[in-house]
Amino acid sequence: MREHLRHFDSVAPNTAKFQVQGRPRLVTPEVKEAVLDFLLENGKLVYIDEVKFFVEEEFGIEIGWETVRKLVKDLKIVARSSQVYID
Repeated sequence: MREHLRHFDSVAPNTAKFQVQGRPRLVTPEVKEAVLDFLLENGKLVYIDEVKFFVEEEFGIEIGWETVRKLVKDLKIVARSSQVYID
């Protein structure tokens, strides 16, 4: 270690900023908010396909069925099979 310190004179702290790597998210906070409003406006029982079509029409984003399930789960709403239940 000491030999490395002599060679490099000092140890500089890591100054690189944290950068998120990977594919950007399709579901933005605006999409989440719009889906929550859609679910609250359309009553107690909404099918996941309806939410999927809503996002595609409103935002022009093609998302998969599983993405909608994860979105609904993030919103703390119960999703069973192909239906969304709002308490």
